[in-house]
Amino acid sequence: MTDQALVLAREEAAQAALGQLPRHKVSLSSFLLIGFDLEDSQYLLRRKASKAKGLRMSKQLTDLQNKRNVLYCLIQNWRKVQLFYIPHVSSLLLQAQPPEATTTSSSTPLPSEALAENLPLFLPSSLPPCICALPELKGICSLELQLH
Repeated sequence: MTDQALVLAREEAAQAALGQLPRHKVSLSSFLLIGFDLEDSQYLLRRKASKAKGLRMSKQLTDLQNKRNVLYCLIQNWRKVQLFYIPHVSSLLLQAQPPEATTTSSSTPLPSEALAENLPLFLPSSLPPCICALPELKGICSLELQLH
């Protein structure tokens, strides 16, 4: 993936030199690469959380919660770019949001599906086929395949 990312970064630099700037300050390939990094971070956090089950030590639980908070913020910031490139995700996000996530108090633990490591990212490859087949998404879907 790194070699392909380098090729794409060089192509983007060449396009920028020709005055062909990306439609967003985060390029499409950068958006996808950040999504892959978030996916990896979710996996690592799920592993850490599974090892921490049953722990009662405040420091370890605080560390885990802080990692969740950081990952959650990173995902929310990435979502803004995602909605620019894949606006169709907005309806999927509404469907995936657990109702308890909006009503949980700060002392009540979030349901597992609302934890940062379990949030669906909706990368193009995970979109329903009816959305991925839309003409405006063919480029992003093929680029993801190239990078993955």
